[in-house]
Amino acid sequence: MCKLNNTKLISEHIIKAILENKLFYTQYQPIISLHDDEIYGYEALARFKYNDNFLPPDLVFAYCHKNLKLFYQLEYLTKKAQFLNRPKNKKLFINFDPHVFGYKTGINELFSFFQKQKNFTIELVENSHVHINISMLIDIFNKFEFEFAMDDFFKEDSMVSIFLLNKTNYIKLDKDILTAVKSNNSFIHIVNGIVDFAHSQKQKVILEGIETYEDLEIARDTKVDFIQGFLYDNLFINK
Repeated sequence: MCKLNNTKLISEHIIKAILENKLFYTQYQPIISLHDDEIYGYEALARFKYNDNFLPPDLVFAYCHKNLKLFYQLEYLTKKAQFLNRPKNKKLFINFDPHVFGYKTGINELFSFFQKQKNFTIELVENSHVHINISMLIDIFNKFEFEFAMDDFFKEDSMVSIFLLNKTNYIKLDKDILTAVKSNNSFIHIVNGIVDFAHSQKQKVILEGIETYEDLEIARDTKVDFIQGFLYDNLFINK
């Protein structure tokens, strides 16, 4: 299979074909504890294919933002599959896009489904606080006792919500911070400062983007709790 990167190649016809024929699957990326090098959990990553081509998930979801009904159907079906096929006895991290609230006839069904699940954490996608009343969303999470993670922290051009930073259960540091550390090792002090803050709030910190052994060594020089990245995709067999 080859990978299509042109957003113009994604159409409503393709999205409907993906939904009708369930042309999607989940990559479960391990999240590793730096304390004991054991698997702590998995992030569920949606993957799509059509006519022997892989479709970039970000382009698929971005296209679906134009049609909230299609977007909701895609979110609901992929989330159900992610929970159904999840690795056993490990925490599951799932991505959540608040655009789904735009399809008001379905949101209750989605949250009702979440309520029936166990041992999972919801990851708020980048800049979630721009698209929705974030305090309302956190109230909903608290009501149902859902854990959540603040994703893409330190991502270039991302916006930081102080409100979210104070409320989250996990902080996920974007791989851009690894690039920064490679250019200036002093950035490690910023990483450790965030970790110290998180630990004072009883939060945990996950460093994403571990793709090489150099990245792994940088991670071990920090105080982060967990790591994840492509380096581990070939080391563990995911169910």
